[in-house]
Amino acid sequence: PVRAFEQLGSRVSGWLLDPWSRGEAGRHPLWAWVSGRWGPERAVPAAPAAILEGVGLAGPALRVHAALTVWVDADPVERRSRVAARDGHDVDAQMARWREREDAWHRHDGTAAACDVRATT
Repeated sequence: PVRAFEQLGSRVSGWLLDPWSRGEAGRHPLWAWVSGRWGPERAVPAAPAAILEGVGLAGPALRVHAALTVWVDADPVERRSRVAARDGHDVDAQMARWREREDAWHRHDGTAAACDVRATT
């Protein structure tokens, strides 16, 4: 399994869920694809409800905190197009490696089958 996915639950809990449970703002660093490291942090205020979106956020460690989990399938070509529109083509090689790891992780953790709702774009 991919180390980043194994660490995701504790990271998101520490960055966001724990502070929110105390009514405090959370903070999380932004990932810089080109440099391959964490960048500046972004503050996220506490709220009565939050939607967390991203790869691995409905995995076993975080799913227990969710009122609802949604798995979204997207065509691989569409996924590449969306990433290119967002981040440019400079990240194509990194994203190809990421997709391989992401697919391997989801085969391992069973998130798609465990989600409450499954949608296709």
